[in-house]
Amino acid sequence: MSHKVLVGKGLVPPAAGAGGDHDERPQLLQLPSPAAGAAQQFVLLPGGRGLLEVNRVRHEFGAWLVADRLHADGSCYMCTPLDPTYMLLALLDAQQEGQAEAADGSGAGGVGGGGGGGPAGMFQEASSLLCLDAWPGAAALEALAAAALPLICDVKGSGGDCYYRPSEQRVLAWMRAKLQQTLDGLREASPGSVAGLRPEDARAYTLGFMGEYLSPRRLSQLAGSCGLAPAGLAGATPAARPAAAVSGGAAGGGGGGAAGAAGGVDASQPRDKAQKVQPLDPKEAARRKQEEGRAEAKAARLAKEAKGTKSITAFFSARKK
Repeated sequence: MSHKVLVGKGLVPPAAGAGGDHDERPQLLQLPSPAAGAAQQFVLLPGGRGLLEVNRVRHEFGAWLVADRLHADGSCYMCTPLDPTYMLLALLDAQQEGQAEAADGSGAGGVGGGGGGGPAGMFQEASSLLCLDAWPGAAALEALAAAALPLICDVKGSGGDCYYRPSEQRVLAWMRAKLQQTLDGLREASPGSVAGLRPEDARAYTLGFMGEYLSPRRLSQLAGSCGLAPAGLAGATPAARPAAAVSGGAAGGGGGGAAGAAGGVDASQPRDKAQKVQPLDPKEAARRKQEEGRAEAKAARLAKEAKGTKSITAFFSARKK
C-alpha cells in the first residue's frame, strides 16, 4: 500500500477509536486553478475554517521515515492557505462565461467549464452560484461563501437568507485592496524583496505574485486600474511577470478604470528610442543593493581594524641616510 506525506496547518485527523464525522474531516476537492483553469487539488478544512492549496514538492534524492516504515518516495504534498475569494471569483467567472457562451449557442463552458447556476444578472443563493456542472466539488465551498462572497458580490437579504449577484465594481475594489494587502505582507515577511523599489515598482512587483491566482483577464483589469501596463503579464511566467509589470509601473501613472489603463505606457513599445531603458528585475535590484551594503560595511570594518597599523612592507624599506 502506497503512502503519501501530507504537510499542512489545520489538518487534524479524526479522534482515535472514532469513525470520524465526515464534517469533521478535511475534504480533498478537485477545483480549477484560479489563474489557468486547469484541474488542481485543494483541501477544505472542517467547519469552513479555510481552503488550502495542494502542491507537490519533489526531491530527487530523499526518503521519508514514517513510524517504522521507510518510504522511498521522497516527495511530499504541501498544503498552504489560499484566500478563498480567489477561488470563488474564478468559479463565478467560469459560470458567467459558460452562461454567455450557452446564450450564443456554442454550448461550451467557460474557463475550466462553466454551466449550471441561475440566470445571469439576478440575485441567487450561494448554492446556486456554486453549482457548476464541470466542478461538482465547488458546492462544498458554500461554507466559505458567507465571508467571501460579499467582497465580490452585491448582497440582498430576505427572510434570514442571503442572495448574491456578482459585481464588477466590488471585484475591482477587492483586487486593489488585495494588491495593497499582499504588498504589506511582502514588506513584513520579506523586506529585501521590495527594498529600494519605488512605490509604483513595488506594486508592479506584487502584481506578479497575484498573477498566480488571477486569470489573465482579471490581471490585466487590475493592472489597468492601477496604471500598470499589462502587456506581457497574461502569458508571462511568474518569474517574468514582475519585470514586465515594473516596466509598466515606472511609466504609467495613477488613475483608475479605463482612464488608468489609458494612462499606462507599454514599455515594450517605447515612444522614443532614446527613452528606451532596459527594465531591471526587482529581485535583482534588491540583491544588488544588499551586496553593495555588505561591501560598504566590510570596507568600513577593515578600515577601522587597519587604523593605527603599519603595512608589513614598512619593516623592510630602506633606511634613510
